[in-house]
Amino acid sequence: MQGLGSALYEGFVFDKAGRLLNPSFTDGKIPTMKDIPREIRPIFLETPQPDGPYGARGIAEHPMIAIPSAIGNALYDAVGIEPHTLPLTSERIHRAITERNRT
Repeated sequence: MQGLGSALYEGFVFDKAGRLLNPSFTDGKIPTMKDIPREIRPIFLETPQPDGPYGARGIAEHPMIAIPSAIGNALYDAVGIEPHTLPLTSERIHRAITERNRT
């Protein structure tokens, strides 16, 4: 969920003068139960960490790193756009599709 939040909602907002309008972590939207799929099927790949205790790896924030890339790749596969800016808002996706259709 944290990965979805960083991919879809979290981003800096500036006014026309360049002032940051959301300078606090409390200014960002956090995904809720209404924002996630009804069903999530996790796939666990066991890859031991040689220098971790008993081969253990960290599992907190590490998995979220790949989420924006996975969503970007899904958008490319689905509609042929290559987003390079986060968050992947509906407005940015619509703009990218519109620009792609112009060329």
